[in-house]
Amino acid sequence: MAAIHIDHTPAPASASEWLREIERYPDRGNTFMPSVAHEAARVVARDVLVTLQVPDAFVAVELTLYLSQGDPDRFLIPDVLLALEVGDADPATGDLREVYRIWDEGRPPDLVIELASKSTVKRDNVGKKEDYAACGVREYVQFDPMGSLLAPRLLVWRLAGDGTYDAVAPGPGGGLPSAVLPGLEWVQVDRLVRLRDVGSGALLPTAAEKEAMGRIRAEEQARQEAARADAAATRADAEANRADAEASARLHAARQAAAEATLAQTEAARADTADAELARLREEIVRLRGGASSTNEMPPA
Repeated sequence: MAAIHIDHTPAPASASEWLREIERYPDRGNTFMPSVAHEAARVVARDVLVTLQVPDAFVAVELTLYLSQGDPDRFLIPDVLLALEVGDADPATGDLREVYRIWDEGRPPDLVIELASKSTVKRDNVGKKEDYAACGVREYVQFDPMGSLLAPRLLVWRLAGDGTYDAVAPGPGGGLPSAVLPGLEWVQVDRLVRLRDVGSGALLPTAAEKEAMGRIRAEEQARQEAARADAAATRADAEANRADAEASARLHAARQAAAEATLAQTEAARADTADAELARLREEIVRLRGGASSTNEMPPA
């Protein structure tokens, strides 16, 4: 199939003509869900791309991709679409993008993912692949959530220089390296298609997994803070107990010192009293002895 060229036809002469031109390309997204597994794989694939948080990247599910200006019947609806460096706004209207018109965007999406279902797998293999290559989509990922429609279940195609797709061979870890997202590789995890970091071997988390990990980290941090608070409270209690013991010891020592001082004062007072009594008795003895001498010296009658 010949490459799809991005033509820029003259702009409509009036605002009403321009609006009518835009309205020729409505949102034609699918409204049915082929299977629960298909929908789960689609949601997870989108979430993984969104959680990459690549600046100005646009990720969409079931967004109508118009291939040729002037031909509203020529479109594709990829299960998941990633376009880098385009942001969320429609370049023609400035509003949030509802469809992807290649000629207005000036470039095709960088990556599309198609999830196999019985009604679409033939078209995914022959037709869509050629259309995506012709319009310049750099990476085309096919995945079979049910495991009965594709062999192998995960296929990744990389756009070659001749405008056709080459199958991507597995890397050392068994994943299929991404050309659009360097350092990452596509892997099958049960009925899901996931991205894995080539260096660490860790799966990129979905939004739900990222939220759960955030909760776990927050809970662990709260536990650690509670443990630190408990340890601080225990140390404070121990310090308070030591302070109470020291205060009690000081009070006991003060009471003992006061008792000893009182005893010393009592002993001193008793000693003073004894000394005074002794002095009085000595004076009394002296007085009595003096009286006896005077009696003995009386003249004879």
